[in-house]
Amino acid sequence: LKDESGGSKTDAIVDKIVGGESAVNSSWGWAVSLQRFGSHFCGGAIISPLHIITAANCVPNSTTIIGTANVVASIDKLSQSTSSSAQVRSVVNVFSHPDYDKDSNANDIAVLRLNQPFDISYEKGSARLCIPRVVAADANSDYPVSNSRLVAIGW
Repeated sequence: LKDESGGSKTDAIVDKIVGGESAVNSSWGWAVSLQRFGSHFCGGAIISPLHIITAANCVPNSTTIIGTANVVASIDKLSQSTSSSAQVRSVVNVFSHPDYDKDSNANDIAVLRLNQPFDISYEKGSARLCIPRVVAADANSDYPVSNSRLVAIGW
């Protein structure tokens, strides 16, 4: 991003995540790269060996995603997408939230079903996202709890 404040020593691109830091290899095993024709276009997370959660704005037209998009797991850098350690799967179904609104981005969530399961294992460097369980007693509580520390990741 260019410094628009009126002056800058360089026009260098800066990190998108302010105060971000490089991750330790394999520390986010559930993170996946959504790719089309070998190029990353969105991130996602493994919620089961056959399912990925992502943003609905990443998959606005399921007919163009099915058959052309791949989901790549077990990588620490996008440059590893074609390495022998990468697990690559294709998308066979897209389930976007029925009330997703592309103009406001309300309900911006989708689930992708894969053609075959990922090998979820420590050896493969992949993991399933830990989703908190909601029990009836907690259904009316706010989550996350106020003042919780949250982490955002991405490429």
